[in-house]
Amino acid sequence: RLTVDGDRIVDTDGQALVDDYWGRYIAVLRSGRRGTFVLRDPGGMLPCFRSNAEGVAVFFSWLEDLIAFTPDASHPRIAWDSIAARLLLGPLGGRETALECITQVLPGHRATLDAGVPALAPLWSAVAIARRPDEHDPDAAAARLRRTVIECAQAWSSCYDTILLRLSGGVDSAILLASLATTLAPTQITCLNYHSPGSDSYERSFAR
Repeated sequence: RLTVDGDRIVDTDGQALVDDYWGRYIAVLRSGRRGTFVLRDPGGMLPCFRSNAEGVAVFFSWLEDLIAFTPDASHPRIAWDSIAARLLLGPLGGRETALECITQVLPGHRATLDAGVPALAPLWSAVAIARRPDEHDPDAAAARLRRTVIECAQAWSSCYDTILLRLSGGVDSAILLASLATTLAPTQITCLNYHSPGSDSYERSFAR
């Protein structure tokens, strides 16, 4: 299965990976048509930045790793125009960052490593997803959403023998607990509740 999926991912220039797999990943792929490129997952949960060190493209998630990897290089300078834009407009949403010579690979996008290869089109777009018509009636959509949430929670939990869940008493963690409890034994799930002093922050009764 892995070999078949791997071949299909390469043959589709990464599109099959985006369509069939969801999670935190950054993939390095090579195809005869597109050359070598880096693909960031559509959710963008794992940061992916690009810089250059002595003519070599370096992809990284944490600035500390870049500095440790290139100890003799000068530290990146602050891009003051980007800082001004952030203060005026809010968080930056494009490829540019607040550091010079460091760009971001956007979620669902590909960054080519081969010289002379034109920029590659993104493989996933939230706007494109939103524009797709949804022909499900509300009850069917609700059932499909419930099934997807449960399947995702169970897929992640299958990687571990025991689960530690931060249960706040709110709706999000309660939904996650209910999704896990459909297949896991109670002894495999430990719920932990944090609270702070104050009349409006004690949610332990809801968590219980």
